[in-house]
Formats: sequence, structure tokens, C-alpha cells
Amino acid sequence: MDIKSLLRKGSSYNPSDMLGYNEMEVAKIEKLLGYPVSNQIKQFLTKAGVCAGGLIGLDQLFLCRKDIHPGKFYRLHQFLIDELIEGGESDLAKSHPMIIREYEVGCDFVAMNKTDKVFYWDEEEAHDTSMDFYGYLAQASARAKDVVGFNDQHNILSFNSTGFFSTHSLENKRGRLVQTLSDYIGDEFVEMDFLGYSSNELHRLELIYGVSIFGELEEMLRLLGRSCSGLFNSDTLNFYNVEWDMVKHLQQQFLLGESLFNVDKRKINLRTKDEVDVYSSRPLVISNLNSVYTFIATLQGNSIYHWDTNLEVLEKVSDDLVSYLIEILIKDPAKRNKNENGDLLEVRIAS
Repeated sequence: MDIKSLLRKGSSYNPSDMLGYNEMEVAKIEKLLGYPVSNQIKQFLTKAGVCAGGLIGLDQLFLCRKDIHPGKFYRLHQFLIDELIEGGESDLAKSHPMIIREYEVGCDFVAMNKTDKVFYWDEEEAHDTSMDFYGYLAQASARAKDVVGFNDQHNILSFNSTGFFSTHSLENKRGRLVQTLSDYIGDEFVEMDFLGYSSNELHRLELIYGVSIFGELEEMLRLLGRSCSGLFNSDTLNFYNVEWDMVKHLQQQFLLGESLFNVDKRKINLRTKDEVDVYSSRPLVISNLNSVYTFIATLQGNSIYHWDTNLEVLEKVSDDLVSYLIEILIKDPAKRNKNENGDLLEVRIAS
């Protein structure tokens, strides 16, 4: 069935403006979800997922919203699955849900392995709308037939982050990290092959991972965020783990946040004021070894913490990022690790 035939066409409809995701991009969306999309969803994504060409009502769809990026897409689907499980809807949690519209309370989602049935989740109970995804689109289009159509392009995988944050300040400055590494390493430092992120990429990282990038963290990511020329190994700093892509990093971010939140919710006696502050500090995971997370508290001066998920013990290990990096180098000063390039912004699909 042609998706365009389902929808009422208003004055702003222009089929030549319609643009969809290519097969590789659909595969990346599937990886963010953690499961394949259904035929109806795939047809929408490949025909009109990036630009609906003014088809009425599609501006209300989740994927068409300008504020949706890979990080938000990943987190909101994980939250929905967790809520469904907690609400006793385990069967729907396993139904490959795909959010299609958000409300102030709850959302509409497609249960993709249940013949694309659409449900409304009110954060307590799931309600069957008696429609599949095609029927939902047709009804939304008819209901909004006199509304100006949506014909802007928005690709959640390559969104434009310009304007979300103030301009980063270290582009042409020699900060503490550069000075400290140069002093510690010596003449070899100037010959090392570092690779970092641009200003626009730093904006994207802030949005996707929900962190604040400034000061020493900004300097590190700008100078050697992708490649540290073998100074650090990928176990110590997962930024350089060639096996990890954006989805793996987002997974670690989500699991850390969930772990800290669940401990807070249970009001465990070991909980301290410092730990409560850390939960809201926009943590950025830099390693996870033997159930111990190491993370940067990006709103607490880039201080470094260890969080033991088994013992539920939090330990502050450094007041700042540069001191922590130097401590790593001091532990094994003669070692040079294999130089591998990591990437926090890439969704990698196996060939």
C-alpha cells in the first residue's frame, strides 16, 4: 500500500519534497531501538521519515520533531520499556514499541511485532486505540486537514545542533591539559598524533549524552577526544574503545543513571548528600570495569567518581579531570598503548 494514498492532502502538500531515510540510516535507527522496525514503520521512514512534503498532520509525529536526536530517541524508548514493565505490561514491553507521538502525559506507540497496533500509554496503563499505524496516520491527517503541512527536513541521525549552546571557548587557547601533558611527556608531546572533536561536534555530544562540556573536559575532547596517540588504553578511557559506538556509550550512560536513580529511590542508608548531588551532576561515563563505573560529574567541576554497582558505594577519586589523567599515566609511565580511534558520535552497522 502506498503511504501517500492514506493521507488527506492540504494546500501545502508537495510530493517532490518528500524525503526518507536510506537503508543504512534505517539500520542505524533499528540499532538505537535494539530491534528491527516493522514493514509499515519502515515504509514511512523510507518514504517520508526525513521530510513529509507537507502531508497534513505529520508535524505531530515524534520522529519529525526538531528536538529529537539519537540520545533522546534512545533514552525515551528505554524509559517507555521500563515503564511498561513496571506497569505490568511486560508483553507490550517485548512488542518492539516505537514511539510515534508524545503528550504532556504519556505517549502513543506502535507495537511493531503485534501487527503494528497503536497503543496510548498514560504512564500507568496501556490503551488499545483499535488502529494500526497506517490507520493512525490516516486519522491524524484527516483530523488536521486544515492545518498547514510540515515540509521541513529533520534527520535525527544528522541533526543540526547549531544555536543550542553558547560557543565553546577553547578553540585557540592552550589550557591546563595541554600544558600539563606537555610538561609530563616532554618533547615527544608535539609529535603525537591526536584527534579530537570540532565545536559543532561538541554541541552534538552535549545534546546526545545530556552532559555539560566545558573547561578541562572540553579541552580534552577537542584535543584528543577521538585519538590519544596511545597515551591511554580503552579500558581506562572508553572514549578510545574501537568496539564501542554511540549506542554502546548511550547504553552505559543510561545504565549508570538508572543505577544511581534506583539507589536514591530505595533510600539506601549508605546514601550521602554527596551522592545525591552527583545524580544531578550530568555524569559522563568514561569506563566500566567489573561493575565499577568511573564517570565525570560534568556539572561539578569535572570531578571524577567511582560507582560500585554491587556494593552501592560511591567514591570521589579526583577533584578534576587533568589530575586524574596524570594519575593514570604515573601508574605506568613507560607504557604506550595501541593507538585506536574511538567515536562518540558514530552509530556503527556491521558490514
